[in-house]
Amino acid sequence: MAAQRQRSRCRTVAMRSAAILCISYAATSLVVAQDLLPEKSVGVRDRPRPEYDPLGIRVGLLHLSPKLTIGESYDDNVFATESNEANDLITKVASDVSLQSRGRIPWSLSGGISSGTYAEYSHENYVDWRGGLALAQAFGARTQTVLSASMARNHESPGDPAFPASVIERPDFTTKRAELELSRELGFGRLKFSANIESSDYNDARTVDGAELDQDFRDRNVWELNLRNDFSVGPNTALFIRLLHRQQQYDKTDEVSGVDRDAATDAIYGGAAIWISNLVRGEVGVGVQEVDNVDPSQADSRSLAFDGNLEFYLTQLLTATLQAQRSSGAADIAGSSSYVATVIGVKLDYELRRNVILAASFSHSERDYSGLDSNDTSSLSAVSAQWLLNRHARLNFTFSMVDRDYALRTTGRSFTQDVFSADLSFVW
Repeated sequence: MAAQRQRSRCRTVAMRSAAILCISYAATSLVVAQDLLPEKSVGVRDRPRPEYDPLGIRVGLLHLSPKLTIGESYDDNVFATESNEANDLITKVASDVSLQSRGRIPWSLSGGISSGTYAEYSHENYVDWRGGLALAQAFGARTQTVLSASMARNHESPGDPAFPASVIERPDFTTKRAELELSRELGFGRLKFSANIESSDYNDARTVDGAELDQDFRDRNVWELNLRNDFSVGPNTALFIRLLHRQQQYDKTDEVSGVDRDAATDAIYGGAAIWISNLVRGEVGVGVQEVDNVDPSQADSRSLAFDGNLEFYLTQLLTATLQAQRSSGAADIAGSSSYVATVIGVKLDYELRRNVILAASFSHSERDYSGLDSNDTSSLSAVSAQWLLNRHARLNFTFSMVDRDYALRTTGRSFTQDVFSADLSFVW
């Protein structure tokens, strides 16, 4: 019976993948709709500042861009608990470097390492790293191919929904990702197809009594296919349609609940990108997504899907950004295979001076997990200031407030957390 179910699942995946590939041949043109719009205005955060932008280091056809950041953070709730909160000072150091070639076949290498050292709770110390490679190849003037691969090692934050409450140190996990993008530009628009796979591998964690806590049940692979067709319908308007198929497969069944957490998501979006003079620019897509969970105890879901990003130019010195998204993802908590997440956020960027940028933001998110009769909600508020000292140095200050309610957890994962950070970055 299990073998029969596996064969049926494989046939379903193959049929869905083939359908999307067939549609990609039948569709007519694509890429990001905003790329088809004219350049009229740029927000405060993204506008060029030639007198402060780093130039990088050029050696022949190579362009090297190093960055070093050193900072301090004060966290008033290090372990993200509802009671008995503990505070600490964290020294953070991060170095990043990218190397680009502008030869016949453009390529880029990037990598970095970051660390956090706690003044009192040294068992929270962490060192993370990341690296990636990207190759681009043009076939004529209208066809572009990009192949990229990356790998990273990170430590899980105590505030994450799936963070094990009984551990004494942060679990670390490795993520590998590979992606292929194909785009074709036609006279009235663009066609873009992408395929990627992401693999997550969690290492075991250590509990407060010294025992090892198995985390292998969280290991998974996620495949995703995207097709997007964009076409211009006017000097300031472009329409698009997007198709998505995502397949998640866990290495092991959840031993705690016995739930098979394999699932598939199919979605279709339609929308428009607009640019109204110097007033607003962005795009909004609305559609339907269907999550098909393999385990019969996990109810399938069909819901409204949307993805929007609008930038309002209130004045030359003030930009407001509104973001809204509803999507699905793989759940790695006991008893659930997938979730549907809704995120809404707003951000203000203000140019106090040419080299001083102030920002304020607020976002609210909600996750609805399959197989569990409860939601997780989270609100994040932040204010920040960036001071561009010169081409090579910038000073950043950030104060953030998190209010999270993990109703799924019975061990006190609902919490509030305030963090103040100050750091100095050196760029070349």
